[in-house]
Amino acid sequence: LSPQSEYIGSEFITWGWRKHESYQVNAVPLPSPSLSRLKALRKRAKVGKKIIFVGTEMSFLRLRIHSKPIGPDWLNYREQKVSFLSALSSIGYDNVYYRPGSRGTFRDYEFLQEVFPEISICNGSYKEFHRDLQSARLCIVDHPITTLHQVLAMNIPTVAYWNPNHWKLSRQSITFFSELEQVGILHHSGEQAGRFVSDNFDRIEEWWNADETQAARLRWCHVYARTSETWLRDWILALWFKKSNKSKKT
Repeated sequence: LSPQSEYIGSEFITWGWRKHESYQVNAVPLPSPSLSRLKALRKRAKVGKKIIFVGTEMSFLRLRIHSKPIGPDWLNYREQKVSFLSALSSIGYDNVYYRPGSRGTFRDYEFLQEVFPEISICNGSYKEFHRDLQSARLCIVDHPITTLHQVLAMNIPTVAYWNPNHWKLSRQSITFFSELEQVGILHHSGEQAGRFVSDNFDRIEEWWNADETQAARLRWCHVYARTSETWLRDWILALWFKKSNKSKKT
């Protein structure tokens, strides 16, 4: 749905943000129940060796108005995957698991397995995918997607990359994404991201738990992936406050 149809209600619940370009949004920031649950599951999970690489559907068709590659841009998107995986040759592919998007115009995981036959494919349900995420040592995200919100909220070591000319960001978000870039979470090419993972693979946990990395992650999550162990109470209080204010006005 477009902002014109999503924001027409009296309030619009978000996972932290308050402004979106010049739209009139009566935003109500609240912690996400889903993200809060995933964060709790990660805390109880035993971390393994898997590197989860998350892709998306590659389609010439644009089914809604939003920022994404257009037409032949998808070929560059696929080339970036190859560049990223090629940069991992020094650490091997035995623990790399690729999560493809829905089937689109271009072949996705079939193509990658022809070039990198050692990688495994995560083609299961969302429940199975989230189970893999909970125990992942590292997650790679090649576009701004829901999974980015999930893994950062879950505090899973994450490296993301995408072409900024293909995936546009709102003005309000640029500062927060720039902070992710400064600490090595976000990159602008597959090759750059792959080199970062390869160079830091033996100390990924040390890098991820560094104060500056965690500070950038937490600031981003507070605005785009807010969580709370008491999310239900937070919701009840917020909705009760809204109801009380409306009662006073009538």
